[in-house]
Amino acid sequence: MLFQIVAAVSAGGSKVNLAGEGVSDIVTDPSDAAAGFRFNTDGTIDNRIGSIAVYTQVDALTDWIIPNLHATALYEVRYTGLTGDAFTTEAAAADTWIALSAAREWRIAITAVEARSNSFTFEIRLGSGAVISSATYTVAVEIQAGG
Repeated sequence: MLFQIVAAVSAGGSKVNLAGEGVSDIVTDPSDAAAGFRFNTDGTIDNRIGSIAVYTQVDALTDWIIPNLHATALYEVRYTGLTGDAFTTEAAAADTWIALSAAREWRIAITAVEARSNSFTFEIRLGSGAVISSATYTVAVEIQAGG
């Protein structure tokens, strides 16, 4: 689900681009309820659906940097403006910049019949510079009775 696209041209003629996305996991099996996003060092963004660590690239057009060869650990990511439920796994706390020197993941996982969701903004900057791209993302996880 595309919410917003904000793009900027940065060092080396690359385009830093965050495209707001939504990911959800609705299941009856409590051992398999999780959803989230992972920023990779190769410039891609993956979503994760389910508790098994299987990641799927969101879309080549929504990579955080294009072309990917310009992805470096000099870029930093953070999330802000969280509304709804907290993450159960987060690479860094809200409003905390973290270098993209390793894969960084934020997700919600649950194990009981319930629903949790949130909305937030990811931001990217180069070094300690200004934000060059941001977009709104959503995560929703639900376990329905009957499993």
